[in-house]
Amino acid sequence: MPLTSAPAPARSGPAETEDQRQRREARHQEIMALAAGPSVEEYVRELAREHGVSFQRTALDDWADTISRLSDAEVEHDEIMDLTTALTDAGILTPERSTALYAAHLIQRRA
Repeated sequence: MPLTSAPAPARSGPAETEDQRQRREARHQEIMALAAGPSVEEYVRELAREHGVSFQRTALDDWADTISRLSDAEVEHDEIMDLTTALTDAGILTPERSTALYAAHLIQRRA
């Protein structure tokens, strides 16, 4: 699947302001730029290594897995998602940057 710089998808619901539209478009462009660049997976792993950050499962993670399994949901653990969460919890990534990196990782993984 080739990477394109297609416009961000339109949202339904209340009309968005011009400022909201511009911020949404900027987030979309950031994700596409990250996806078109070097491996996001390698970047996230290296960032975690540099800061001594690792993901530690908690009882809440186990509970969520159990609930998902009981609801017949397919849950696939992704180490990069876990690491971006841990980096965000450690204050190294902002939630916005974490989301952008993970979205770009998913795009790269599908390519």
